[in-house]
Amino acid sequence: VTARELVRKAPTPWKVSFPSSRALPASSPAGPPHVLFLDLPAAAGTGEAIDQFRIAVWQKPWRRQLVSVSPEEAGFAVRGTVDVPATLGRLVEPLPPGFSGRLDRVTTITIELFDADLASVTTLQLLNGANAAAVRSASGAWEVLQFQVAEETSAGIWRLSGLLRGQLGT
Repeated sequence: VTARELVRKAPTPWKVSFPSSRALPASSPAGPPHVLFLDLPAAAGTGEAIDQFRIAVWQKPWRRQLVSVSPEEAGFAVRGTVDVPATLGRLVEPLPPGFSGRLDRVTTITIELFDADLASVTTLQLLNGANAAAVRSASGAWEVLQFQVAEETSAGIWRLSGLLRGQLGT
């Protein structure tokens, strides 16, 4: 799978590290989008398989993205749009093993977010699906987890606790 942005002017080069959250001038050209295709299980009780496709897109500054598909190098058809940027980050420490479907109040994970904030939720909100995150392992497999408490320990670094691991059968 390849992703590319079609523009009429030369884009700025993609940086290996994500830019800081400082505001960019309105005249700044947007760099290429950072796109992730998420291979996640289908949600229960949903319809068409095409509706289960998951994509996460981040760009600084953000611009709405069109998603086009084609089985060949030509003939792309617009399949949808991404109107809001994804909240992306990376694990600061490896994700420890955990139990599936059980609220873990002991284990914490530390992440670095790229230009985003998180919020804690109540237990009822957590059990109703709030604060879900997809974490990709080094092997490329995805795990969906949820977190109840989000605490910013330093600029852009968050400690997540009250974990529900292995959601949606991951």
